[in-house]
Amino acid sequence: MLSRSCGVDAMRIEGGEADHATSAAQKRRTRPLRSFARTLSDVGRGSSCRQVVRLTCPGRRGQEDRLDSSMSLPRWFDTRMRARTFRRIYRRGHWGGEGRDFYSGDRSYAPETIDPYVSAVRSFLATRATRPVVVDVGCGDFTASSRLVDLARSFVGCDVVPELIERNRRLFVRDGLEFAVLDAVADPLPRGDVVIVKQVLQHLCNAEIDAIVRKLSRYPTWIVSEHLPFGAFVANVDKPTDGYSRLGRASGVVLTEAPFHVTPRETHVLCEPHAEGGIIRTMAYEL
Repeated sequence: MLSRSCGVDAMRIEGGEADHATSAAQKRRTRPLRSFARTLSDVGRGSSCRQVVRLTCPGRRGQEDRLDSSMSLPRWFDTRMRARTFRRIYRRGHWGGEGRDFYSGDRSYAPETIDPYVSAVRSFLATRATRPVVVDVGCGDFTASSRLVDLARSFVGCDVVPELIERNRRLFVRDGLEFAVLDAVADPLPRGDVVIVKQVLQHLCNAEIDAIVRKLSRYPTWIVSEHLPFGAFVANVDKPTDGYSRLGRASGVVLTEAPFHVTPRETHVLCEPHAEGGIIRTMAYEL
């Protein structure tokens, strides 16, 4: 059984705080825990006990079945791992932007994908009877949403990476615009009229998507963009949380399909520009 202290001890060993005076025998005994700590670092998100055992004891088939799948690592560990995952993605330039500190991917810069998105979302927001309060969940480097701010009464950009939010606060200064360090899976979301979730869910596992979707119910209007394959495909194939979409699994996130079953009152396809291997579909859901 994993306890709350398990994650703490693992992080302590990973940080190099083990006693240098430990005997050789003691060091040998800590090797499995060191391996466990490295595994936790590579998971990239909070994991259930069942998942951690599967990763750390791959040769012990069935051992994970003796664990209660409802037992999870502590909430603070979940958030720390998600922040670490996306911090690494930015630092390693996983989404491109060589030489830039933070870069949310070519799809936020290429005219053939970002211009149709901005035009469609601006037109949609302009139809609101009053200027809405907009919340951008997973705002990234804010290149796309910076072109929408003038249509909002107030605008909140949220992201799990603290350094990214600090950078956005320096670069984007405007009345009514603010940024928040926020883990959308674990933390409460700000109040608003419209929520934007642009190519965020595609990087998350289904359990984390479900946690976010439950919170989105507080917003009357959702604007959701996802990278989807061409043609027919099986929606919502599960995957680990990482920098990749489901496209490599011939799948994509569709919130109205199982296991999420979102049932909006109205649905609008705002745009579907072609992108590598598929389309980027932006939907507006009125709940």
